Amino acid sequence: MGRKIALLFVALAIAISALFFIFPYLQILIQPAENQAPLPSFTVYFLNVGQGDSIFLTNGNESMLMDCGPEEQGKKVSAYLTRLGVYEIDYLAITHTDSDHMGGCAEILNDFYIRTILVDGQIRDTSAYTKTVSAFGDSAVIVPRVGDSFDFPSSVSKISILHANSGSSEPNQNSLVLFLKYGKIKFLFDSDCDSGCETALELQNIDADILKVAHHGSRYATSSEFLSKVTPKLAIISVGENSYGHPSNETLARILSSGSEILRTDQNNSIAVRTDGVSFSIIPPVQN
Repeated sequence: MGRKIALLFVALAIAISALFFIFPYLQILIQPAENQAPLPSFTVYFLNVGQGDSIFLTNGNESMLMDCGPEEQGKKVSAYLTRLGVYEIDYLAITHTDSDHMGGCAEILNDFYIRTILVDGQIRDTSAYTKTVSAFGDSAVIVPRVGDSFDFPSSVSKISILHANSGSSEPNQNSLVLFLKYGKIKFLFDSDCDSGCETALELQNIDADILKVAHHGSRYATSSEFLSKVTPKLAIISVGENSYGHPSNETLARILSSGSEILRTDQNNSIAVRTDGVSFSIIPPVQN
């Protein structure tokens, strides 16, 4: 009996020693996200396409082009991507069917190999729509739903769909809204999502560091309630000369009141944001 008790004490001592040895590593494993190590760089380019949208995301291996600007900007977007060394694109997301978003896409589809195309599922009787759909070729075409996600495997990043076709007769309300999370840095790409669409987004976790402002800064989007949910540090407006009053003074005031910095493609030209998953910075882009 005495021998068994002695062996028990020895085993207990070994177990306690092991815990003291392992515990520091357990602390490392449960570190909060804010202490994570930097990841390889991920860059998001907000291209200056005048009154329209075109955004290119890349980790150096996988890529996504989100919209292509108006038809007259297609060659400009193509040339920009070529200067970046792009020859194929994993995903082309056409967030909705207005010509200032999809007009330049026929040029891109003709100039680059596109693996997968994401569309909102709307059918339009417009020249931009017809030319773009005719250029789809053998690319896979997906109409995503809310909750779908698309991975960039080499950088452990994920792009999620937060809003999709709602069946509205108003094209803007059917916009695809995409959300990129890379490490702890988050981007919200709000397409032309106006008030009704944004109300649906407010029911989700949309906290983000960088916000692509909806509908070129329209007064009918980017409400104070919406901004309180997003809490952006940086708001980027893709806008050019227009007769709509974009961006509206009311929207600019709401964004500034939220504490966010504002950059605009009509004033800052193309804008490039680079992140390592821990922090982000504005870098000099290849200019148009």
